[in-house]
Amino acid sequence: MTLSQNPPANLSEALTLLLDRLGERPIYMDEVVNDDLTVARVCRTTWQELTDRELVTARTGIGCCRYQLTGSGWREALKLTGQLDTPEFQGRFERLNGVLKNLVKIAKEEVLEQTYRVATQARIPEGWLYNVLESRIWEHEQCRRGAALDDSKTMVVIPIDFNMPLSQRQPWTPASSFVKRVKAFIERNGNHAARSADRRKNP
Repeated sequence: MTLSQNPPANLSEALTLLLDRLGERPIYMDEVVNDDLTVARVCRTTWQELTDRELVTARTGIGCCRYQLTGSGWREALKLTGQLDTPEFQGRFERLNGVLKNLVKIAKEEVLEQTYRVATQARIPEGWLYNVLESRIWEHEQCRRGAALDDSKTMVVIPIDFNMPLSQRQPWTPASSFVKRVKAFIERNGNHAARSADRRKNP
């Protein structure tokens, strides 16, 4: 087969191929070898560019290289294929958001919950949940504070300011309170110093 009949895949085609291979599985479960028939059209320079852009990770082996989608790569592949806008994706995402919001509302603090419990409550595949959390889709697509995976990759970390616009996140509140306390402290000490000075003038 000539090159014209089977041209090298570009970045978008390569990401689409990887997404199709992955299906509903979590991204860590699919690692493709560069000479695999399903990705034979992806040339070395394309793999290098995907790696440089942190859309895939590369692991060199004996006589081959293995590639795996990153969370960012999964997110970009969904955008390229139009899957972010499908009713199925939107429905899953809305159910997930509802579950996470409810967990924070009940606890009134940062929440840790097992991934399989969150997936069950939201009626979504656990592998899909893993990929959504790794992709940081809230921050990149909605500019909102999102949930994440903990270091063990088995727990969902839901911050107290989950789903809030990034420009309105709560961490600024303690700072303003701190400033008020400092001002009050200065005023109290200033008044105390003035009274002491008066007493020295009028013993």
